[in-house]
Amino acid sequence: MPSFVKPSARPPGMHAGRDRLGCKDIAGTQPARRASGGRREEHELRHGRLQGALVLVLENEWDVAEETTGILRRAGCRVLGPAPSVASALDLLEGETPDAALLEAGLGAQMYVAVADRLQEHGVPFAFLGGRDHAAPVGYDAHRVLGTPVSAATLRAEVLALLTDPAV
Repeated sequence: MPSFVKPSARPPGMHAGRDRLGCKDIAGTQPARRASGGRREEHELRHGRLQGALVLVLENEWDVAEETTGILRRAGCRVLGPAPSVASALDLLEGETPDAALLEAGLGAQMYVAVADRLQEHGVPFAFLGGRDHAAPVGYDAHRVLGTPVSAATLRAEVLALLTDPAV
């Protein structure tokens, strides 16, 4: 089974008071409020529709996988994985069907196609993480790409959007 790529040093841009992805919005802080949602949206992000949602995480960099899964778990999600490879993700999908998925975009098109296709076959909404140019990979332009580093609030909001409006 492939293992995670462990960082040899602190990621660029990581400073004291920031999370492992270099974001100022460290885990445990309140999510940003939108003008239209206020406290109700904040509650739903922290306690509502994310609670118990099963989210597949396909990420081969250990530090990014750890941070992403930590954010999701603190938001009340159950995490399927993290899977460090396409083969691992496909093995996980044999046993369970997630409610949503986050796939690393930097694996190369031939790599994540099998996972993305399997998710689409089962109607599972997904987004990509870490796109270099912040554009969806070829053939998946209907799916959003979250550039990394991504804040905890943005990650929670994206998963909530996937769960409530799969067309996002």
